[in-house]
Amino acid sequence: MVTAPLTFGPLIFNAPMDWTFYPQGEHVIGRPPTRAGLLKMSSEFRDAVDPRQASHEQCWEIATKLALPPEGAIFEDQERRFIDFLPFGSGSYRTTDDIVRLWYRVTHDGLIVAFFSIPRVREEEANTMVSIEDCNGMVRSAKFAPPEV
Repeated sequence: MVTAPLTFGPLIFNAPMDWTFYPQGEHVIGRPPTRAGLLKMSSEFRDAVDPRQASHEQCWEIATKLALPPEGAIFEDQERRFIDFLPFGSGSYRTTDDIVRLWYRVTHDGLIVAFFSIPRVREEEANTMVSIEDCNGMVRSAKFAPPEV
């Protein structure tokens, strides 16, 4: 897959060239080439944590504000790592109709959160896993663009 660094508003990330993106203020909406599913990456919570003291728990709580899980949702496939010694994590939950994957990434300039939602009827398709991996790569590479001069 060919990727290229793209800048949308305050965010820069490596994106697959076959995705379509729509910047909307503090959010970037992305659609995979299959048109199944929707990525939303946000700088809305940039200042919600201090990068020098951010914990996975704090970041996870904030990420769930972007894609509010339904009452009693059980998170699956949770991942907690560090990128540049700063928290990065993800997890999935299922609703009756959708699968939602959430991510957070702390950078030295603030917090980036994202989610990808796709209908459950598409769950078993190979393209679904490719889209989720694409999103994972985009969020892992995300950072804040330098201020415009």
